[in-house]
Amino acid sequence: MSVTGGLPVSAPWLALAVVASLAAVGPAGAQDDRTRARELFVEGRRDVARGDLEAACDKFARSHDLAPEAVGPLLNLADCDERAGKVATAWRRLARAAELADDEAQRAYARRRVEALADRVPWLTLQSPAGGPAEITVERDGEPVDLGDSGGRRALDPGRYIIVVRASGRSDRRYEIDLREGEDRAAVLELGPALTPAPAPSPEPSFSVPPPPPLPPPRASRDDGSGSLAVAGWVVGGVGVAALTVGIATGIAVGVDAGTYDDHCDAQDRCDAEGLAAAERGKPLAVVSPVMLALGLVGIGVALPLLFIDDDAGVQVAFTPQGVTLGAAF
Repeated sequence: MSVTGGLPVSAPWLALAVVASLAAVGPAGAQDDRTRARELFVEGRRDVARGDLEAACDKFARSHDLAPEAVGPLLNLADCDERAGKVATAWRRLARAAELADDEAQRAYARRRVEALADRVPWLTLQSPAGGPAEITVERDGEPVDLGDSGGRRALDPGRYIIVVRASGRSDRRYEIDLREGEDRAAVLELGPALTPAPAPSPEPSFSVPPPPPLPPPRASRDDGSGSLAVAGWVVGGVGVAALTVGIATGIAVGVDAGTYDDHCDAQDRCDAEGLAAAERGKPLAVVSPVMLALGLVGIGVALPLLFIDDDAGVQVAFTPQGVTLGAAF
């Protein structure tokens, strides 16, 4: 038998293939599809005779799609696959043709081809991880693989395959496996490393401002206690207490942010996101706190004498842009 471009083209084989095709695409079923399948098959055999193997294989594939039970297209597609290096695909097509063939000569030919290709077919066995979870999934080139009782043993065409193992609570494990002709390979799969749950964000610190300390009761004066000095004392004292309260609260906040900064920044002042946020919050508070503390202490220091000075003592109170001024009246 002579061979052109990898496909047999001798007269006996051509006659056998055409007869096989005509027998397989009989009148049962959709007659139009079968008629077109027969036409494509005959055209494909003519392309083989002319040496146009690419066109021939395309027509054999289309003929097979229209008449999947036809033996002729299967036998010729097996030749196309073998020529393209897809020995496992060719082997499966020949085995299927041997099952479908009614003619003994066809059946015997297909079986001989199956036996001839058997030693060239690569096999890959995927072994499930020992002690793995029940919900483990395995994919080969994006398609799920059922490991089952056979251990996932499959006849595959030579080439590279991407195997991915997935399991709940685990990172994906990826394998790249190169199969060669005639290789029988087993791969023991392993689970990926356990996933570490992301830490929950720490809550923002909450501050409670302590209530201002009570002021001493005003000293009774000879009038009804509503003299100008007492009023000024209460006003200045109230401002001082408010400023002191703000200074204490911002001081606490500065302390908390300083602790956060120390925990999340190194000696070279390199910080993570939480440390940077603490630094940004703490900068303005570090200025406000001492200013407000000083203002509060000054206000309280001025208010206390005012509350205990008698209006009759001849002391005058003046409110100026520089603050409260005390002066003796002549």
